[in-house]
Amino acid sequence: MFNIGALASSLEMNSSYLFLGILLGFSMFFIAQPIVTMLFVRDITKRDQLRLMFSHENGMTAVLLTVAIELRSKDIHLLPITLPAIVCIAFLYLVVNTCFAQEDKTLSH
Repeated sequence: MFNIGALASSLEMNSSYLFLGILLGFSMFFIAQPIVTMLFVRDITKRDQLRLMFSHENGMTAVLLTVAIELRSKDIHLLPITLPAIVCIAFLYLVVNTCFAQEDKTLSH
């Protein structure tokens, strides 16, 4: 996280980039990951499928690929958008999985 913050401070970040990054993060976390899970994982319970949708960070992988693209090309400027997306996905991952952990504690008692 420190590296992302240091890199973000060296970029010109404006509110439109921040909005697009957060939108990208939400889209990857709440749209792309569930779609991939529904397409490729079918023979488990709905509860397990839901946990699988949000218990991995595939959205993060896709966003990190865009960072790699920008680092290889001088003409493409994606970092001001992808850095907020990375932070957004990490935050959503933490929140959703904390909720799952709380639910597991409740069900086990």
